[in-house]
Amino acid sequence: MTTPRRVRRFSSDNVEATEALAAHLGATLLGEECISLHGDLGAGKTAFTRGLVDGVEPGEGDFVASPTYGVCHVYETLPAIHHYDLYRLEGEDDLESVGFYDSIGEAIVVIEWPEKVPSVLSRTDLRVHLQRISEDERSIEIAAYSARGEACLDALP
Repeated sequence: MTTPRRVRRFSSDNVEATEALAAHLGATLLGEECISLHGDLGAGKTAFTRGLVDGVEPGEGDFVASPTYGVCHVYETLPAIHHYDLYRLEGEDDLESVGFYDSIGEAIVVIEWPEKVPSVLSRTDLRVHLQRISEDERSIEIAAYSARGEACLDALP
């Protein structure tokens, strides 16, 4: 596993604060970033994605849902966001069949459960680790793995 270029830690007292942090991050994105989301069930990965989508295009976050059964949701924001959930995938071949590789470099790619197909981590600019502290409270660590990821991380308040 490669070492991150930079890491920042945040805390969130509620879903709205998690979404607000993600919206700040979304506002810094240019359109070709790849972001992996890590955390147990209920950690806030979908809430983070909702905020990220709102940061790219305000109001669009209302349409975000977990893509568990569809594997990928495409949000027609500018730039577009492709939201993948790899939980049910078995490996590299499944990534090809769901169009994952076509998304890289064409859209912002957000990946839930990247550990199911670890090779995707080599493509990530940012890795977001969400940890549930209590019912409402979350610890959020964002690590940059590329120069572009570093610039996005540095732009956060």
